[in-house]
Amino acid sequence: MSDPDPIPFLTFHKGKFMPTSLGKGTLFGLTRVAASGQTFAVANTENVDTGTFYTGSFNTKTLPMDPLVNGFAFIKWIVLPDWFREKFPWFAGITEKNLKSFQGNDDVEISPVSVQVGFTSNESQFAGIMGSKGTGFTMSHNEFSGSPVTGAYNYWVSSIRDPHSGYAPYCAEHGVDYSARNHTGELLYVVLKPSAGKVGTKGRDISLDIEDATYYTNVMPLKIQRNHLNYSQGTQEAVQVEQSFAADRWFGAGVLDYAASVLKSFASIQCLQTENVGNEAEA
Repeated sequence: MSDPDPIPFLTFHKGKFMPTSLGKGTLFGLTRVAASGQTFAVANTENVDTGTFYTGSFNTKTLPMDPLVNGFAFIKWIVLPDWFREKFPWFAGITEKNLKSFQGNDDVEISPVSVQVGFTSNESQFAGIMGSKGTGFTMSHNEFSGSPVTGAYNYWVSSIRDPHSGYAPYCAEHGVDYSARNHTGELLYVVLKPSAGKVGTKGRDISLDIEDATYYTNVMPLKIQRNHLNYSQGTQEAVQVEQSFAADRWFGAGVLDYAASVLKSFASIQCLQTENVGNEAEA
């Protein structure tokens, strides 16, 4: 199966990725409408204010909302450098289906400006600059004997900057020009509901199973990983390795729409097999 095309609402213009139309919705609003008009699952806020300050408003009779339960997420490499993909054709699979943790969806916060007045310098705060959307993320994976995960990551990093000489050997070794476009990738990170399964079952739209999605461009690993090779007497453990990435983060309605299109074509999701008792007969 071919990989999805890069996200459509970003275009490369004068050396930078520029957003085009992000759609009519908002990622943080109660109504999330993607760029194509697709409506995503939202909280049902009707009849939630039925309790008291003592009992709260979680109505277990009507159950208008469910608690948000994390622990369901996946990554998908949308773009990898051509020379890297050719040398490690299995890299996407061994990292996508071997994700132990993902960190990098940090909050975005306004930095307020302060105004002091009077002899006592009483202070009021007003909206100032919006903080950075984030410049990176980290992922961890299980490592295997033979170090395929760290070996691939280390080759990617040392090809961008050789640790001995500091130059970029991938240009000479693979016959490509030095450019960020030739040594960075793009990655999609999607948070799911537990119901994510076969696409189109009984007409159900897979977009209802997406809680959130984030798209990263200009993705570049940063670490040559060696720390997991240290030794401590009396300690024998399965190895997990963590990689840090520099990246630009994108989120919003356009990303949600794109994530839905990727999820529909993602065989590892839509070909989900179950072991529930009594599922032999067609419902």
